[in-house]
Amino acid sequence: MNPLKLLVSFAPWIVFRLVSAFPFDEPLFGTKVALVAAVVLCVYQARSSTKGVLFWGTAAFFSLSLFFVAAMSNQWVASRLGLLSQVALGSIVWCSILLRRPFTIDYAKSFVPREYWTHPLFLRRNIVISGAWGVYFLVGIAVSLARMHFPGTSPVFLHGVDIAAMTAVILFTSYSSRRSE
Repeated sequence: MNPLKLLVSFAPWIVFRLVSAFPFDEPLFGTKVALVAAVVLCVYQARSSTKGVLFWGTAAFFSLSLFFVAAMSNQWVASRLGLLSQVALGSIVWCSILLRRPFTIDYAKSFVPREYWTHPLFLRRNIVISGAWGVYFLVGIAVSLARMHFPGTSPVFLHGVDIAAMTAVILFTSYSSRRSE
């Protein structure tokens, strides 16, 4: 599995995070712009990306968020989108594992010959790799909660924890994928 292809599937989340961090004069305007950008990217991905559980979960999250923030001006949702996005991603990943259809399987199939798709080892490795991503999103939830409830915590430290966890899960995915080929 190519970790880059997997990361591209997270593009709406990455774009949302980058655009919403941009210092707009009005934070709610920035959130709305970020949500529109994420939805537009989902529409673009609908044409060519892998349409597994991650794609559909992403499209549903950003569509609902855009509705609640832009159409309904729901301040509660708008102020908690960072946390809600981590919860949504974690839910997508852990539910896919519980349903024995780990989200990484859709990406792994494009690199593994069809005859291995039903092999128990193929499923087991995808459960482990998806589990690593699930742990990363749990770390993201903890970082988001720390930002909300402990405003004195160094933003540099929290960002560092997030970047370190992301780097670890990408490296783990790359290593585990190469082992299985």
